[in-house]
Amino acid sequence: MHRAERLGRQTAPRPQLIVRFDVRKRRYLFLKFKREFQLYRSILADPRTPKLAKILLGLAVAYAITPVDFIPDFIPVLGHLDDAIIVPVLVYLALKTIPPSLLKEHRQAQARYGSAHHI
Repeated sequence: MHRAERLGRQTAPRPQLIVRFDVRKRRYLFLKFKREFQLYRSILADPRTPKLAKILLGLAVAYAITPVDFIPDFIPVLGHLDDAIIVPVLVYLALKTIPPSLLKEHRQAQARYGSAHHI
């Protein structure tokens, strides 16, 4: 009980954070990202993966980890928005060029072994 309530006064409701990002959700997202990253690594290592997919996935990883940007980060909104758009688009395009049977095979191996397994 708050001091104001003990004294019989009305208290204003406490402001709540608009975005609540609890620990469980962060852990889930981290583990999902880790599984996807391991899947992409195993797909890149597979000789049956088309060269275009390997190039696109390589570009996505390189763009995500290098400090070079098309739009500098000091420009408000646009600076960080390019990272949030370019990397997922490159990954999406890469996954579209991979044969569905190969992708399914790697996902099943990942589920079976608990992590990405080189097939």
